[in-house]
Formats: sequence, C-alpha cells, structure tokens
Amino acid sequence: MGVGTGLSLPTYGRHLEIVGIDLSPDMLEKARERVMVEHLSNVTGLHEMDAGDLKFDDASFDTVVAMYVMTVVPNPEKVMPNCRACVGRAARC
Repeated sequence: MGVGTGLSLPTYGRHLEIVGIDLSPDMLEKARERVMVEHLSNVTGLHEMDAGDLKFDDASFDTVVAMYVMTVVPNPEKVMPNCRACVGRAARC
C-alpha cells in the first residue's frame, strides 16, 4: 500500500510477486518507469487505488506492507480493516 515512486520495489526478493497501489497517478507513473528500468518482472501490478477502499477480493495476498501510509491516506480509520481483509489467515499485515 502506498507504493509511491516504487523506491522500495527493488529491495523485495525476486521470488515474491508484488502488487502495489497508490492514490497518486503521478507517483505510479514513476513506479512503472522504475519497474521497466530495473526489469522487475516480479511486480505484476501497480494500481491507482485508495487504501481505504480496496478493490481486491478478501484473502488475495499473503502480506501487506504499508510504510508511511497512515499519515497520508484520506481515511486512515478504513485502512487497517481493509489491510486485514486482503490477507489470508496465516498472513501478516
């Protein structure tokens, strides 16, 4: 959540499938450029989306990472419940 310009994307293991969201189309464009330049084939999606109104099915992910997100989202009280809903039982948020 809150992938921004994708600065952290290269630090994730290449064995992990990464899907990122951000509310800013400009930030996402920079993240997409980073994915192309750094050949990050494990980044399978970058979506314009509000973390307080996720469009993913429940239990879609194993882990949710939301660095520095809570202070900038429009409705922070909605983010954590959405985070928990997106991960499976054995997953982490």
